Amino acid sequence: MSDVWKKLQVKERKSWFIINAPEAFRDVLQEAPADTLDEMPEKQAYEVILSFVKTEEEIEEAAVLAEEKLAEDGIFWVMYPKKSSKTYKTDISRDQGWSSMEEKEFKVVRQIAIDEDWSALRFRPAREWK
Repeated sequence: MSDVWKKLQVKERKSWFIINAPEAFRDVLQEAPADTLDEMPEKQAYEVILSFVKTEEEIEEAAVLAEEKLAEDGIFWVMYPKKSSKTYKTDISRDQGWSSMEEKEFKVVRQIAIDEDWSALRFRPAREWK
């Protein structure tokens, strides 16, 4: 299992949904036991939701998806381009662009660097705040 999965702490989870993954991640994603990639989720709930975003609109879509499809005690990561990325451009950052997550009552509980282009924030829904 690659370092990405170790950083995300998702190895034991069974049902995954991954959305908007860039081509550069397709090889790494083949290691994931994902049920679907970039398709409408069919399951009632997923243990892991990974969403790659570059815009506030995509953040809002991820928040709605997680609100509807994240299992109890599920893991919800949102990957976003670093400001220093030479490959991806975005207006969002660790501190900017996340208002839709707040509106849906998701709270950041962890931040990690994925690689030279991507960072990730892990969110928990209000029902699981401790």
